[in-house]
Amino acid sequence: MGFRMLQDFLRVQRWERSIMKREDNSESVVLRGFRMIPWSGVAMFVFIMVFFGFDLGAGIKQTAQQIREKKEDAKTALEVQKIQARQWSVEQVKSFREGEMPQPSWEKGGPRAK
Repeated sequence: MGFRMLQDFLRVQRWERSIMKREDNSESVVLRGFRMIPWSGVAMFVFIMVFFGFDLGAGIKQTAQQIREKKEDAKTALEVQKIQARQWSVEQVKSFREGEMPQPSWEKGGPRAK
């Protein structure tokens, strides 16, 4: 029975090939090539590219926003340091007028102290 099934399979295969060879050649090569394109794969590729494009755009936008925030924080911190240094200088002048010796800015309490 297995041999008979193999014979039937080969006969069907030959029949399919003969049918395929008989197809009309009235179609142009371009049209045949166009029909051979797997459009589901093309659609999936386009969808993925669009999705990653939006995702990448959102990531770039978020990163830019974070950089702007850090820049603003750095400006604010610098302004606060300048104000503190001015206040410290005013305090040193007041202390000097009261008779105390001014302290260097890098000592305890100064704006350059670490």
